[in-house]
Parts: sequence; structure tokens; C-alpha cells
Amino acid sequence: MARFGLSSMLFALISLLFPPRCLSQAAQSPLEMLASAKRAFTSGSSVTSIQLRGSVRVIAGSSDETSPIRVSVDADGSSMIETDRANGTRIERQTAFVSGQQCSWSGPDGLIHSKVRHNCMVSVNWLLPEQHLFSNAFPPSSQSVVANSSASNAVSVHWELPSTPSVEPGPTALMAHLSSFDLVFDRTTALPVALSYNSHPDSNATLDIPVWIFYSDYRSVDGTEIPFHIKRYLNGVLSMDVTITDAQISR
Repeated sequence: MARFGLSSMLFALISLLFPPRCLSQAAQSPLEMLASAKRAFTSGSSVTSIQLRGSVRVIAGSSDETSPIRVSVDADGSSMIETDRANGTRIERQTAFVSGQQCSWSGPDGLIHSKVRHNCMVSVNWLLPEQHLFSNAFPPSSQSVVANSSASNAVSVHWELPSTPSVEPGPTALMAHLSSFDLVFDRTTALPVALSYNSHPDSNATLDIPVWIFYSDYRSVDGTEIPFHIKRYLNGVLSMDVTITDAQISR
């Protein structure tokens, strides 16, 4: 069974970036915290699609460039991330859950390349996970474990998909591990502050490369709370720094 909860290092980072607030807090159980998180996201109304625009700093080895970014995240689990790099446009896509959830990318030549299956099993979009998590399209077979964190003013929730019809035959424990992710909510605001999951080399599904995402600068857009600053770390190193400048909500 996959281990739930984030690493102590991640919680240490959360404690530094999001220190405990000096606000009074009503006692809440973890499940009540999830209900609060759903209410905090859209005040109870449904959202079919969210469009984001801004800029992204992409760091890969010696390469460091900033470019425009356009994001579309739909409630059915589909999403698209489009960036205008120095050598051309790159597009990353994920299909809806009902379509078997497939992931692909295309570069300046426009050719579409499928991602390996074991890197397309985490069932939320890393830029805006709550859009999928609180939609009716979130996989009903998902299992969650909720754990309070003593490291910060946070509650951590672990999800995994033990098996799905679209997954190739294999050990159930491995399938659960490949699909698992942890989402950390601020106990005071009930909004996500961090997401953690593992990426893997194309040729080795059992080798974990930790991915951490941190969310901040939340702003209300048409009644929906959107993080306008998102940082993505790959194996402990900053790889993407996203600043949102515009958000459009469709209901």
C-alpha cells in the first residue's frame, strides 16, 4: 500500500512559506476540513471551465526563460497548458476521465506525442487541482485518507486510484502508487497551499521523482478562489514559476 502523507521536508517547506496564522480557529475534523475546502473554492456553485493567462519562468539545467502561458482546466478532467517558448509553442494536454485519461504534448513542429501511461495517472491538474477534485467527474473509485499535520497550519489529504479500467494489468499496489497524490489545505482559509506527487522516467515506472507545487496569492474571480502565484519543484529544484495575470470562469 502506498504511504500517505507528505515528506517531513515538504512540511518543513510549507511551514516556512505558509507559517501558522494568528487567527482564531474553530475545531474541525479532517472531513469537515474537506467540506470547508469545497465551499471555499466556489462558495458552493459549480464551475465548468477555468481559463488562465500569465507568464511562466521555466528552468531546466542551464536554460532559464520566461514566456507567456495559457491554461484551460475543465471539470471533466481535461486540461491544456500552452507556453510560447523561445523555440516555439509547446502544448500539453490531458483528456477527460471518461475517455480513459490520456496525456500528450506537442512542440513547435506540431506533432503530438503521447506520454507514457505511468506518467498520466495522477487525476488532477497540477496548476488547479481543486477544479477536478470538487467536480462530479472526479473518479468515483478514488480512495482518500485524511491526516492532520503538526508541522504547520495545514491538513494533508492523500488520494489514490487502486485500479481503473484503462490501466494496463499490473500489481494493484504499483497502480495505487502511480496514481497517488497529496493535497495540503491551509486550515484557516481552507484553500490548497501545496500538492505533492511523483513523476517517473519513461523507462522506469518504479523510480520516483518527487514533484511539489505551492500555491499562493489567492484572489476571488467571479466567486472562485484562484491562486495567482504557483511554483513547481522537480526533485527539490524549482522548475516552473507561474504568475497569473488574468482568469476567466465559465459556469
